[in-house]
Amino acid sequence: MTRTALLRGEFRVQFGASAELYLPEYDAFIDLLQSYGVPPAGFSHRSLVRRAAMIEYVASRMEALLGRVRPRIVVQVYYYRIAGLALNVACRRLGILSVDLQHGIAGNTHDAYGRWMQVPEGGYPMLPAVFWCWSPSDVEAIRNWSGAAPHWHDAVRGGNPSLMSWFDDQHPTTLAYDVAIRGRGDATLNVLVTCQPKLVWKDMWDRLAGVVSSSPAHVRWWLRQHPATMTGEGGRAGLDRLLALRGANIVHDEASRYPLAALLRHADVHLTATSSSALEAAEMGVPTWFLVPDARARYGELLDSGLAEMVDEPDELAKRLALVKARQPAAGRQAELATDLMGKTLKCLFDRAENYSFRPGA
Repeated sequence: MTRTALLRGEFRVQFGASAELYLPEYDAFIDLLQSYGVPPAGFSHRSLVRRAAMIEYVASRMEALLGRVRPRIVVQVYYYRIAGLALNVACRRLGILSVDLQHGIAGNTHDAYGRWMQVPEGGYPMLPAVFWCWSPSDVEAIRNWSGAAPHWHDAVRGGNPSLMSWFDDQHPTTLAYDVAIRGRGDATLNVLVTCQPKLVWKDMWDRLAGVVSSSPAHVRWWLRQHPATMTGEGGRAGLDRLLALRGANIVHDEASRYPLAALLRHADVHLTATSSSALEAAEMGVPTWFLVPDARARYGELLDSGLAEMVDEPDELAKRLALVKARQPAAGRQAELATDLMGKTLKCLFDRAENYSFRPGA
């Protein structure tokens, strides 16, 4: 439905069916962009009208559907696309609690979650009512700005639901993947590499390939591709040399097909450029080594806490890996804590939904 609705919203603009968009102080906004050296082409009056028309049309379609279903809560992932923004608008109009479930890095450095500086008293209809966050610091990043409209926007710490079963050694899915991963044979050290496609990092990936190809047999490398490179376009992403490596201690297929958490249960070290997989790794007790300087700005908290480190030179890896000791999968008490946190979060959301639904002026 969403793709069709987006096209129809576009047609409304192209054929003049959309209402005129009122943009107060638009000229001042363009002047501000130019003063910071930001090209204003992407913010033309025409492009903003087009985007608003598409959001409005999709919101009206979703509102009709939600009006029939009448849920108390709607949960989504990745709210900051057109479909997500429209869903939040539809929920707001019907008094339904909209919840964004964190799916990766958030916090103050993410433009969808941090530092909203001009929040009106009535909030923003296109933003979620509640942000389901993984960590206390992510909650804090939301509450730093949501205090201006606490009824309309807030955050709760619900943890990462996708990790819960992976802390349970007896869960059937966990057991099945444990058997499959151990079936690869013995390895003194398991290194998980989350390969991000970015051409400016080609030199770093090429140097890492040199480290991998010359590493001893007891080090097993799990080279996990980003979905963008699963179509064979790794060469254009700077990953051609790394992804071309073959050997008994190099795993490609399973590294990309298996759930991330299944691999993290057995990883001793996680290597990446700036992937938010570092957050899941930290929760599962796996240290992340960042390979590019960009990570410092995004993951200061992880670095300060010792849950992650910077490796400024890939050539240092061989020496550092020789000092790493194998770790045991996290389990037991953490699974109980995750289950308890989930229950408390769901109760909190249902309580908020009751108050939100009957708030006048929605």
